[in-house]
Amino acid sequence: VLQMPIADSVEQDHYPLRMVLFGHGQRFFPYLVHALRKAGSDGLGGRRQVFTLQRIEQLAADGVASSVYHQGRLEELQPAQSPPVPAMPEAISMEFHTPLRIKHDGRNLTPEDFTFAALFGSLLRRISMLSYFHTDTPLTVDFSGLMRRAREISVETEALRWHDWKRYSSRQQTEMHMGGLLGSIRIDLRGREDFWPYLWLGQWTHAGKATSMGLGAYRIETASLPEQTDEGLPDSMES
Repeated sequence: VLQMPIADSVEQDHYPLRMVLFGHGQRFFPYLVHALRKAGSDGLGGRRQVFTLQRIEQLAADGVASSVYHQGRLEELQPAQSPPVPAMPEAISMEFHTPLRIKHDGRNLTPEDFTFAALFGSLLRRISMLSYFHTDTPLTVDFSGLMRRAREISVETEALRWHDWKRYSSRQQTEMHMGGLLGSIRIDLRGREDFWPYLWLGQWTHAGKATSMGLGAYRIETASLPEQTDEGLPDSMES
């Protein structure tokens, strides 16, 4: 939780910030805390908005929170956990909350040429790379077989739109075009159990390009899933 003064006011406001540390990333937690404190004292953005890091809580896989930083004191992190995967429903709706950027044949994927295979291929690469570099157990799976079957899956209903978004890069001294797809898709999963764990885990890893900036965030919704608490699932980066 970050506390910062409201613009042109002596009042204070609080802002929650959620992050996901993958595997060995937990080793660098103290450096993350230091970076947040330093950024708070130096200020962010063109107006150098200052803030104070008040507390950090670690969420367990079941959504239970425990304090790991408060009033300048660091506590030991709990061991890394993978989110539990619930029973697979017959169909899911995937709601994209931040722009999904996927390159296909050298250009950005648009609503007109969106395919499940393009989405799943991006997600599988993301999870594979995270496993290889940040865990002790690289992902071993029949990649070509999964992708061959992914090309046979069609999206039942699609409500996607292109969303233009720009950000200014201080490093490159120029505006960056970071637009992508927003909206939702519906997929029938019957007989496709191999895909379900990756789709569920992708809610924490995100998919597509610029995931470290919060892009490619999605949530899975379906009436046949067990009820989930807000603490057990990642928030949209738009909040």
